[in-house]
Amino acid sequence: MAPSSITAQRIEEARTLSKTNPSKAESTFKEILAQGPGSSEASSRDYENALVGLGELYRDGKKPQEIADLIKTSRDSFSSFAKAKTAKLVRQLLDLFSEIPNTLDIQVAVIQSCIDWAISERRSFLRQNLQTRLVAIYMQKQSYYDALNLINPLLRELKRLDDKLMLVEVQLLESRVFHALGNQAKARAALTASRTSAASVYTPPNLQAGLDMQSGMLHAEDKDFNTSYSYFIEALEGYSSLDEGEKATATLQYMLLCKIMLNLVDDVTSLLGSKQAQKYASPRLEAMKAVARAHANRSLEEYEKALSDYRFELGSDAFIRNHLRRLYDAMLEQNLIKVIEPFSRVELDHISKMVGLDTQQVERKLSQMILDKVIIGVLDQGSGCLIVYDETERDQAYDAALDTVAKLSNVVEELYTNQASLLDMLRVVCVFDHWVTETGLAPIAAKESRRRERNDVLPTHRELVPSTPYLLLSSSIPDPIPCGPIPCYVTRTMNAPMPPNYGRGFPQAAQRSPATPRRGPPGPGPAMPVPMAQHPVPPQYLPAQRNMAHPNDAAIRRSRKPTDKNIPDGIEDVIVGEGVQQYKSLRDLEKRLDAAIVRKRLDIQDSISKTVKKYRTMRIWISNTVESQPWQDASGQNGSAPGSNPGSGRYKVRIEGRLLDDDSDPTAAEDSEDEGADESNGDAMEQDSAEAKKSGAKRQKQRFSHFFKTISVDFDKASTANPEDVKPVNWAKPQLPPNAVSLPPTADFDSLQFSRASQENLNVTISLVHDEVPERYKLSKELAEVLDVEEETRSGIVLGIWDYIRAMGLQEDEEKRLVRCDHRLRSIFGREQMFFPQIPESIGPHTSPIDPVKLPYTIRVDEEFHKNPTPTVYDIQVAVEDPLRAKMLALTKNHQYSMAMQKITALDDQAALIIQTLTHSRARHSFYTALSKDPANFVRRWINSQRRDLETILGEATRGGGEDGSGPEFRRGGSDGAWDTPVAREAVRYMLAKPEAAMGR
Repeated sequence: MAPSSITAQRIEEARTLSKTNPSKAESTFKEILAQGPGSSEASSRDYENALVGLGELYRDGKKPQEIADLIKTSRDSFSSFAKAKTAKLVRQLLDLFSEIPNTLDIQVAVIQSCIDWAISERRSFLRQNLQTRLVAIYMQKQSYYDALNLINPLLRELKRLDDKLMLVEVQLLESRVFHALGNQAKARAALTASRTSAASVYTPPNLQAGLDMQSGMLHAEDKDFNTSYSYFIEALEGYSSLDEGEKATATLQYMLLCKIMLNLVDDVTSLLGSKQAQKYASPRLEAMKAVARAHANRSLEEYEKALSDYRFELGSDAFIRNHLRRLYDAMLEQNLIKVIEPFSRVELDHISKMVGLDTQQVERKLSQMILDKVIIGVLDQGSGCLIVYDETERDQAYDAALDTVAKLSNVVEELYTNQASLLDMLRVVCVFDHWVTETGLAPIAAKESRRRERNDVLPTHRELVPSTPYLLLSSSIPDPIPCGPIPCYVTRTMNAPMPPNYGRGFPQAAQRSPATPRRGPPGPGPAMPVPMAQHPVPPQYLPAQRNMAHPNDAAIRRSRKPTDKNIPDGIEDVIVGEGVQQYKSLRDLEKRLDAAIVRKRLDIQDSISKTVKKYRTMRIWISNTVESQPWQDASGQNGSAPGSNPGSGRYKVRIEGRLLDDDSDPTAAEDSEDEGADESNGDAMEQDSAEAKKSGAKRQKQRFSHFFKTISVDFDKASTANPEDVKPVNWAKPQLPPNAVSLPPTADFDSLQFSRASQENLNVTISLVHDEVPERYKLSKELAEVLDVEEETRSGIVLGIWDYIRAMGLQEDEEKRLVRCDHRLRSIFGREQMFFPQIPESIGPHTSPIDPVKLPYTIRVDEEFHKNPTPTVYDIQVAVEDPLRAKMLALTKNHQYSMAMQKITALDDQAALIIQTLTHSRARHSFYTALSKDPANFVRRWINSQRRDLETILGEATRGGGEDGSGPEFRRGGSDGAWDTPVAREAVRYMLAKPEAAMGR
């Protein structure tokens, strides 16, 4: 179909000339763009085609800077386009960069400028798309912290807008970022959130394939290669349908890796012969085939040859590189086990010769296998042999003895708790007896006891004492109390339940501990009187005891303070204005504010109570200097005369460590100015980079010795070396008192030095044992399977087991502290049922100290090395306190907050006093208002009410509080009488519903 306009014809001609005459095509496109988009739809379409055509021309010519300038200059004309078309044009132009290599920095600059333009133009949808694209670019640049800083606000905005499709893409990118950083837990959480969002919206095939690919990679990290393989199959089908050759080839590599890790070599061969593998045949698949062949033959030589031949194909992908490293360790371990299996004592040289590796590598691997309990044996470094022992079974008598001791401990605890409860109950009875005697209620109590003995009825506490709550106060019970014989009427009430809030300050029985077994109900029948020893008090001490202040008086005074700050109902009827409504609104606002503050402070305190560690990089320099060596003496160095002291050469080794600055971390704590003035780090390694020199100028808060419990240097024993010169060098952190103000020099240093005599090079291994609080332990295989981690603290282990028990529903229905053990817990505890308080004591055999960090180093004393000596540098990860924790502690201990709370409390007390005064004024107003309306009847009703209260206080009231129908209020009828109340109608209805009433009718 011919073009519809002259401009369209020129665009077609320019597209044709783009391959033969690019300069002329470029000038044609620029002339069309100079005319502008115009006002008609056809001119806008021509402008759009010319813009895309010029961008493709720059793409074919590999001109990324021209594409960037084109995007920036054409933004001004986008205002005449619709927002959706503008977003489409910007995405098309940015996609042109993907086919030009090494353009990530240009893409970041262009996208950031487009984001600023979208913000100024208020194009939110375009800005979100550009920010998502920028996150993907940061991923390719490995700028993970920049990506996270951009992801967090973007996720909050998308969740508020409920943009599901964009949310799926951003959460998938977040999962990839955390996976690249090694945080598998957060990567799984982000992927789960992404899949949840994808379930409620249509997901494009490309995005769905990305979800499947990420799921497979995370399952592979958990060593669940079967599930990982199934996800990779889904991803391969998605990429194949979209003709994504690069991603489909990577997916095939991952599938082959899963089969290799599962030791299914036949499946690898069949998979390589499939149609899909032939469609995407490439050197990357040949590399995986070579690795599978080496793994099938269990040949480390073939494995290393495959890694060297296909260095780019296997080393460019971090996921494959990490798993191949684990595969190499597993193959080496299998070969070593195969070699040493027939022997009980074998030389290390023979093992290294059989596996084709260096003796030092074999020794290091065997040490790791011994520590991991893969083999049971020891390394005899003196004779250079490995001694293998037979595995011994655990003595069952030891476990039975531990079980017996634990049960005996429970019995003793139960007996002690029962005795304590009995003593508390006897004290309650003694105090109650004295209170009855002092208040003059003994005759009433004795009369009531005889009446109930005749009727064989047990009294309760409420029936034994008059039900006047303000008679029983703690101030009326002196302490100590002379205890006399316990009356029978009190002893018979011990089986009756005692209300917990009977009287303020009344001694209560001890609360049952959660670890104490629940006892059954008491047996029937009256309890026997318990004789109490009498301790008469001299008369001269009784007045002093009566005048002595009770320890609960302060609590009683505090409890009498008014606390109600709510305005009583009906007060707005007698107050002019809107003050009551404004006060209620202010109270509602205060409640919401208090709830928010308390919730935030609880969150902060919960975060402080959790032990959150952040891992930072510590750089360790290892170097050595020499003195009095033969080659130095020969040249007259070090001030020694030629030929003096032959054989007295020495060396000095220096081990220095320092935390590297983490400027990209926004939460990294900053050093203070006075710390930077310390010169202790002034002798840092001069060979380090300029950046390290700059970071070394500031003294860290935590020095090198703070992070390690012990540091040891082990020498490889040479045949010609003096035994005294190859003894291990050990340093252990001294035990410091808790109140130590400063650390001694032996526990606070940045470098460790030692000097020995030697004239030949020596190989040493430096072992660093981490010092962490709380200490982490390495878990056994059975316990790691339950907790899904390999290292954890003791508290974390117990919490993890508790979460597992709740998730699997293993608690007994009747006794919640008893746990039913499934097959995983049986492999740990060795029993069918487990008492949960015993779990912390039973996990000891399944924990072991974490492996130390081992750093190999060669002490060089030869002249060639010391012409230009360079230190050996290692970077290790150490755990430091989260900097946010110190800031949160400072927030919780803020003195200004305490002062503000005291002022608020004082204002609350004043408000409560004002409300109390207002309540009393309201009561007086109601009293006088009712008195003014009907003085005679009001006074009559008030006198009757006071008479009933007085009878109740004196104990002379009949059943029902004297309301036997003889009062004047019962003689009055009408709507204001007692017979027309809801209570009266309810009572009549219940009375008529009785069977005898029905029979009488």
